[in-house]
Amino acid sequence: MDQIKQFYYQGSHQKVIDSVDTSSLETEQDRIGFIYSTRSHLALRRSSPYLHPGSIESHVEMKVLDAYTKYTTGAEQTESLDVLRDCLIELESEEHPLKNLLSVLAASVFWQSGEVEEALSTLSAGQGVKDVECVALLIQIYITMNRFDLAKNEYQHARTWADDHYLIQLSEAWLGLAGASTSTNVGYEQAYYILEELPDRDEPNNRLLRALAHAALGHFDEAQVELESLSLDDELTLANAVVVSTHLKKTDEARGLLEKLRSVNPSHPLIRSLDEKNSEFDSLASQFVGFSG
Repeated sequence: MDQIKQFYYQGSHQKVIDSVDTSSLETEQDRIGFIYSTRSHLALRRSSPYLHPGSIESHVEMKVLDAYTKYTTGAEQTESLDVLRDCLIELESEEHPLKNLLSVLAASVFWQSGEVEEALSTLSAGQGVKDVECVALLIQIYITMNRFDLAKNEYQHARTWADDHYLIQLSEAWLGLAGASTSTNVGYEQAYYILEELPDRDEPNNRLLRALAHAALGHFDEAQVELESLSLDDELTLANAVVVSTHLKKTDEARGLLEKLRSVNPSHPLIRSLDEKNSEFDSLASQFVGFSG
């Protein structure tokens, strides 16, 4: 199971899918594998493995996964949030062996829905939780909040009990890329060297992060080489390819990538930001024309 998790962390979603037999949910290990396989299917925008209604009723972890899947695919989103809250109450009443993993799924949904405080609470923020996925998600959330102090605290705490874990090493790179250091440029360079030293450096997530590090350092040609080795069906890769192509003044290429990103995820932050700025420009332009007339 550790190998399957490692594949997932590295963004090697097809390897996860190929490694998991989703035909049985009898054992706890079966259900863990099913969860990671489903997450990988969702990451690749494929139909998830079939989850029998009886399994959803019988296992709280499958109920959480079902709600997570429905929210992620845009189905029954409000209902999914309510189901997740009910499941978390149920998990509080017992020491469920998969509680941390299920907390990550629920917190991911709360974060996506804008319920940041609820996401942090679900992950036991500030309580010294000892689970690498919980810590990694906490660090990501804090970075997006520009609370680098809290992100660093979580990272430093995790180093005391999981210093060699892939996700904790990756977290150090995230902090560097976010500029969470005394000197931003040192942070970017440090992030790049960390990514160079990670195991399985040619796996998708490592390549994408190296592209980000190159771009942050102004090495846009090198960033494009890394991005071109990846599938452009992934929205994170597409968004960064748009930015890199724009910096390289490849206008037509950037425009085509932007339209592809719009087709993959029309509500992506980059799309929303550009649409808002275009709308503001059009509004200002119309006022100027009216004034001139």
